[in-house]
Amino acid sequence: MFTFAADLLQDYVQQPAVVNQGPLQTLHTLKPLYSYVHPNTTRKSLMANAALSKKLKPSPQLSAILGSSESISRADTVKGLWVYFKKHNLQNPANKREILADEQLKPLFGKDKITMFEVGKVVNNHLTDESKAIGKKAEGA
Repeated sequence: MFTFAADLLQDYVQQPAVVNQGPLQTLHTLKPLYSYVHPNTTRKSLMANAALSKKLKPSPQLSAILGSSESISRADTVKGLWVYFKKHNLQNPANKREILADEQLKPLFGKDKITMFEVGKVVNNHLTDESKAIGKKAEGA
């Protein structure tokens, strides 16, 4: 007889089990619950979001703020903007959710201030996918 829940779990983890995968059945060892991945899953849970990690070309206005015109991911662009905001003390002291535009940010924002929730929209408007832009130029020609 088991005295500890850990002993019960250890037996459960080490017992082989048959899992029905359609017409084929495979034998596998059960994993602990905290790291268990279903064998039929096709999605990789640890895979990074492709939309956030894809390298995109920044606009000239965005390049001036980031300091580089090289391709950059959306996540790194947002990080770079926040570094700029903090370095130049551009958060509204009365409302920290607002970003006040200086002379470099006004062409990027199109207005005097934005909220922190609008930063993603600004980033999306100033990043272009080079592969799609090349395809559109080829179609228009």
